[in-house]
Amino acid sequence: MGWRTWLSLMLGLLAVTAGPAQQAERGEMLLEERFENNSRSWRVDDYSRFEDGGYLIDARNQGGYYRWIEEPAGLRDFVLRVELQKRRGNNEQPLYGVIFRIQDSWRNCYFFVINGAGSYLFGRFQQGSATVLKQGTTPALRTADGRNTLIVRANDTLFGLAVNDTPLANVVDETFPNGGRVGLCVEAPALVWFDNLQLTDLAGTESGPEEANAPDAAELYRDDFAVNSGWAVDEFRRLKDGAYHLSNQGQSTSYLSWLPKTAGLSDFVATIDVRAVEVSAKALFGLVWRLRDDQHFYFLLIGVDGRFYAGLVNGEIKVLRKGRQVAIRPLGEVNTLTVRAAGSEFTCAVNGTEVAAFSDRTYAEGSLGVYLEQPGHVAFDDLRVTALPQTGPPVVGGGAVGGPWPAGQAVLHDSLASNNLTCVWPTDAEHAFDQGGYCVKAPAAGSRTVIHQRTINRRDGVYQVNVRPVQGNLTSSYGLVVRASAAVDEFHYLLLNASGRYFVGRCHGNRFENLDSGPIGLLRGGDVGDDRLESRRQRRIR
Repeated sequence: MGWRTWLSLMLGLLAVTAGPAQQAERGEMLLEERFENNSRSWRVDDYSRFEDGGYLIDARNQGGYYRWIEEPAGLRDFVLRVELQKRRGNNEQPLYGVIFRIQDSWRNCYFFVINGAGSYLFGRFQQGSATVLKQGTTPALRTADGRNTLIVRANDTLFGLAVNDTPLANVVDETFPNGGRVGLCVEAPALVWFDNLQLTDLAGTESGPEEANAPDAAELYRDDFAVNSGWAVDEFRRLKDGAYHLSNQGQSTSYLSWLPKTAGLSDFVATIDVRAVEVSAKALFGLVWRLRDDQHFYFLLIGVDGRFYAGLVNGEIKVLRKGRQVAIRPLGEVNTLTVRAAGSEFTCAVNGTEVAAFSDRTYAEGSLGVYLEQPGHVAFDDLRVTALPQTGPPVVGGGAVGGPWPAGQAVLHDSLASNNLTCVWPTDAEHAFDQGGYCVKAPAAGSRTVIHQRTINRRDGVYQVNVRPVQGNLTSSYGLVVRASAAVDEFHYLLLNASGRYFVGRCHGNRFENLDSGPIGLLRGGDVGDDRLESRRQRRIR
């Protein structure tokens, strides 16, 4: 776990008291199955039957055993609860649990499963291929043949996981946005008993709509590209099938097109759909805003391999944020780009997942446009621009002090702008106050851990810090350590990297042990990456 990077820890570190996260309240019953009879037509055969007031799946051979009901169908947003107990099988190998948003069959659905050793997995089947999105261990699970309750809260693309009323994690995924059926699953060899399957709607909760959909967000401009509203049209740009197409056949040419009638736009939320019809591996495409001319504008660009770049052109390209993001969809699929411009603050999102946020005062207003670099063919559609509402949340995510937990009495607040009189942070060739924060340079191999001297032996609290990678690669890990010993050979950590993964674990005697890890769509990309956005000769398009 090498930290080969400069880390700029900006703003403050905050420790406050907090209680455990609470479960969302449940509302109207959508489904209640006590397995007293087979009124819902569960499959009954040599491997599945009703017994002991529940439903048994006897997975005796190899592979997975999946059982679901046809009705109700179209179940999308809900709180699901089910009781289950392993009655035969070892504790490590067999996995068992629930499947939901089932499309045509179990081959396309989400799953949440456990084993008898205290581990859990959440993921999806896509054309029968399993992808694990979240995994870990928890003491909340009753191991061996213990009886457990699994809980899933499905709300659009956000999934909350819990066992025995103990929250585990939140996961973002957009693979199956539509509703589907629910069911049960067991991996052979195991005998598992299920009871009390319940689904309720999301009572008393809000989905957190984007500002562009807020009732008080006045629409400034909309273009469905059914007719030409002023876009340039020639051999490289055309309107076809209700979309605006850019085509680039040159090796070192970038094509930029903007709409003159949007000149003067300053603060807004803009969204546009873009589909890569056929592009090279290095192609980048996306949205530009506050454009003055072809050499002065802001941009959000993506690639079909998951790359993204955000920044500005001021005679030359200046990348402010870049990285890779699992939310970016591949060739042929539609990606929705969202940009929120509010004064000097900009937030960029792809498919509802924030990928970049930055501050810059170079351009106060300008036009909206689209961009394509490197050989390719892309199609833009459904451009919508709304004014910022007077009130309401940002486009994506919060960032309030205390994160998702209620903040208590502040114990420590350090802006990390400089050392105070106690000189709690070291300053030398590897540690420096720079770029408005505290920078740490890791060695070429291995890691470097720095602790705040006044937090030694601090145990309980909520710890929060802003972190930004300045130099490194996509796998360089960086983050926060807590409960550190004075010798810094014992601590717990939460680390991130620029490829969109997190690691939670502990260091014991200078040995790292990951307790949980996985991808997460909520991570913002940093400044590090293996690719460069090169300055290209631009074709001026008015």
